Amino acid sequence: MRSKMVTSFISGSRFKWSVLIIALIFLSGCIKRIEPISITLPELMSNYGQYESKRVLVKGQITDKNPYGIYGVGFRTWFFFLESEGKEIRCHEWHYRVSADPTANYIVLRARADRASGKKTEVTIIGDLEKDGIELYLLEYQGVTVRTDIKPPQPFIPRPFDPWW
Repeated sequence: MRSKMVTSFISGSRFKWSVLIIALIFLSGCIKRIEPISITLPELMSNYGQYESKRVLVKGQITDKNPYGIYGVGFRTWFFFLESEGKEIRCHEWHYRVSADPTANYIVLRARADRASGKKTEVTIIGDLEKDGIELYLLEYQGVTVRTDIKPPQPFIPRPFDPWW
């Protein structure tokens, strides 16, 4: 009985109209992409209120200001500080409050190591400017890009029983 209902729905006019409506919504531009505002970090910090709650694109170097690594004490999520021309801002990701994407961790740690060795490489950040810093959307360094609002699934790998653990 149930399969007959599904078959009749798919072959019926309701299904065709629902597909048509969904296609029109996507093609009409109701769901549009937000283009980031490209800005330097000193200009962003001097006009912070003007850009608040907007998507921004900022370039800079990752600092070693956070002594606790990537997760800090006193802040709720995974974060790092981006610095350019003497100005700095906190960049954080809410989706990474428990565990972060390994590629994002690699980018941050690699950028810190490159800065410590004297290389002048920049990290590109796209994110929404909030009161406490930039909520990340995209993180890019030396051709490696991570979209931070999508957390990849991490497979569960059972460990064998270890009586000494």
